[in-house]
Amino acid sequence: MSYAIDVREKAFQLYVQHASFDEMSEETGVNKKTLLRWKKNEGWEPRRAKILEEMQKKSDAKQIELMTEIYNKTVEVWRETCDELQEALSFRTKEGGVAAYIQMANLILRLQPPSKKLNIDDVLSKVLKVLFDHPKIGMVLDKYKDEIVEQINKELQ
Repeated sequence: MSYAIDVREKAFQLYVQHASFDEMSEETGVNKKTLLRWKKNEGWEPRRAKILEEMQKKSDAKQIELMTEIYNKTVEVWRETCDELQEALSFRTKEGGVAAYIQMANLILRLQPPSKKLNIDDVLSKVLKVLFDHPKIGMVLDKYKDEIVEQINKELQ
């Protein structure tokens, strides 16, 4: 029996989607033995492998692009927050600095893309560096640096 190209293509699409041969037979009305013969004679396995590989590459690239975008936005928000907080009174005291520091570290941990895999120590050291290197915030916090680090360590235990 001869089948139309669209029936063969429908069967192949089901194969790509990992449908069983019984499911493919039921969906297309083609005998299971015929489907198995098409798989062998028409090279379905290498075709499916190529399609799935291309789909995976596109998916990986899209995920990386999305995660990078989210991470970059997080860093941008973090920097903007630092700039806005430079005038805030909360940074003029040791307690305010510690509270802001912990909030920013938690924000980064929540918004980081899974591919970065930062742990709390990495985030804390990055936040501390940015804060203490900041031209205005750093000057205020520098005089309390040791006390702030000690208090943050206590807060996180």
